Amino acid sequence: MRELKISRPSIIALTTHQTFVNFMKKYCLIIIIIGVNLISCQEKEFSSLEDKKIVEYFDDQEYFDSQYENEETSDYFSFYKGIYETVTTKNSKLKSKTDIDSINLPWKYGIKKPQAYQILENISDSLYAQKDGYSNNQEKITENIQVISQNVLELSISELDEYKRNGSFETRDNILDHIKFENLEYNLKNENGDIVKIEEEYTWLCGQGFYEKEGKYYHGVQVCNKSLNPKYKKLFGYIELDVNIPVEYEVKKVTKQDIGKTISIGANKIKILEFDANAIHYQLIEKNETFEIKLNGGSSTSIKLPFDYYKKLRLKQGLDFETVVELKNYFELDNERKNYEEEVVVIKVDDYAINNFYFYISKFISKKIKVDIEIN
Repeated sequence: MRELKISRPSIIALTTHQTFVNFMKKYCLIIIIIGVNLISCQEKEFSSLEDKKIVEYFDDQEYFDSQYENEETSDYFSFYKGIYETVTTKNSKLKSKTDIDSINLPWKYGIKKPQAYQILENISDSLYAQKDGYSNNQEKITENIQVISQNVLELSISELDEYKRNGSFETRDNILDHIKFENLEYNLKNENGDIVKIEEEYTWLCGQGFYEKEGKYYHGVQVCNKSLNPKYKKLFGYIELDVNIPVEYEVKKVTKQDIGKTISIGANKIKILEFDANAIHYQLIEKNETFEIKLNGGSSTSIKLPFDYYKKLRLKQGLDFETVVELKNYFELDNERKNYEEEVVVIKVDDYAINNFYFYISKFISKKIKVDIEIN
């Protein structure tokens, strides 16, 4: 066997070479890892949200009350709690709720147009108006009105079986939860002949019951309006409603991998600025069509603000109230609020962390329905 002899200089050279190789392997790997992180960080424009310090209101009640009651600080404190903290903090201690895909998402119903048209006809055929239930029973003067349609959608087989067994059934989401109502016009007078106006001109689905007709059981809908002025005991006239049922959807699921990306849905372009724990921030790059957002239930806070002002807040995270007041010129706290374009939407969910959510656009079929009002 041939013996390989290596002189000391060669050993030094070899050792040096090996050290260099190991050095390059080690640091090239670090460079590559850093590079990957840099690429990832480039997609996100701002540093991570601060973790909000959870303080029970009553632990600090005296402090809270003193700030809100002090004329010099009350507006500043409202800004700090309502806007600054909403935009710059998260609550990473919250746990995730049931995955959103396990709940009854609107587009899972798969309602067809013939069924939607039939539901609209059923609503139109059985609409009538009354006061809210309490005022109606007590013959009270009221500012509320309900428009009710009883025989709208037959109970499902499982609901009917449950009702026959138990005399009741557990309420489940159905397509009626996603019907939209809008007041088109109205002409109303009270018992004194006074013209009655609906001060808040919107209407919403305020409840469902179920009803029997000719041996069959149906879901119904109740549509509510509030703030009729003046109040009434008797009411006459009509309300014309535009009733809309969704039959098609465009849907975009958003996950944390979408941070920094611009998502297209319909004619809109939406950039995901932040998605962390219980906080979602997105920027409306182009908004040309109405869209909605679907979270997994629960209560939440939502605010809208211009991107430039949003950026100011994000660049000054982690400040206490006193420091924010010291920087009141930076935060423009004494400036009159201008009509800026509201480009950024910030959503904070109160009780749980979010893993993913949906943007969606509903395509509706609609019917205009006139409801004659005669409440004696």
